[in-house]
Amino acid sequence: PLKKISLRSTRGDSRGILTTLPEKRAAMDNEQSYKRAERLLERLMRQADDALWNCDDIATFTSLAKTTVQTKIICARGFPRAVIIPSGGHRWVAKEVKDFLKRQREPLLGDRPRRALSSGPAAS
Repeated sequence: PLKKISLRSTRGDSRGILTTLPEKRAAMDNEQSYKRAERLLERLMRQADDALWNCDDIATFTSLAKTTVQTKIICARGFPRAVIIPSGGHRWVAKEVKDFLKRQREPLLGDRPRRALSSGPAAS
């Protein structure tokens, strides 16, 4: 059965908008959409590490310019080796790129070498 729902405006005026909406169907549609989105997210997460990334993908992931990725990132020591695509182009395994980027983190503050603190002008 259809149920009439009155939606009042947030401004507090008395004019309401009457809409007919099958309540059960709306709930089912929401639940089905949620389950579909969950399955899609799980599938994407499984595939994400096996994906092959090009320079644009790496640039998007790191929020860097493509030219920065090409000139500074992919040529850095320790960067993963490229997968050569027979039709042309280079790709990198996403998980290997992510692992490389994790290794580039700065050490924790306690692990950094400390500078000697000076207590003012050096006494001679």
